[in-house]
Amino acid sequence: ALNCEFRPVSCPYRKSGCRQQPLAYEEQDHIETCEFRPVKCRYDGCKVMPTANLQAEHAAECHYRPLPCLHRERGCQEIVLAYQRMSHGDRCEFRPVPCRYADRGCQVQPSKNQEKTHATTCDFRPVQCQHAKRGCQELLFIQEVERHAEICDFRPVPCPFEADGCEATVNAADRDMHRNSCAFRPVPCPFQALGCKMEPCYRDKTSHAKSCKYRPVFCKYKQR
Repeated sequence: ALNCEFRPVSCPYRKSGCRQQPLAYEEQDHIETCEFRPVKCRYDGCKVMPTANLQAEHAAECHYRPLPCLHRERGCQEIVLAYQRMSHGDRCEFRPVPCRYADRGCQVQPSKNQEKTHATTCDFRPVQCQHAKRGCQELLFIQEVERHAEICDFRPVPCPFEADGCEATVNAADRDMHRNSCAFRPVPCPFQALGCKMEPCYRDKTSHAKSCKYRPVFCKYKQR
């Protein structure tokens, strides 16, 4: 009876869950097809030997299964092993990064490999005033440039006495100081107290004084 080919035998994978008792002459065929037999994982590198009935389930979770990069939608074409996916994602050139001007309000998250390109066109990048060469050191939002330029203390303005001949262009903040020293500013005639109402420009006051009809003169008959 112990050698009978028709005796029932226990499956060697009973500990794995098989409850079948094939006949002795069927044992080898059963072992080769038993759903509880250990099988090699389909992915190279994996040392796990799942049972045949769990092979697909294991494959779906295997750390060695190939997966697309987490940032595939951003352009990365890398295929990485599951256990490497997170570490690859952390250094991937297509990973999203905060704009360097996030503290100024930018909410765009460019890919790492586009970070510098984005920064050069970001609406929140600091830009110099268009009057920087005249001395303005303000750093502005791109949206503020035009409005600031209109009120900037360093914007060029003509002398208030342009109509009188002054061709100077000065910074807006210096206009009053220039007004007070401009050679074309009007000044009272030195003989105003004698009745002259004219206000010649500063540079002409001497020549005006010499010809002013209110200037005092000595009578040519004084000695008589």
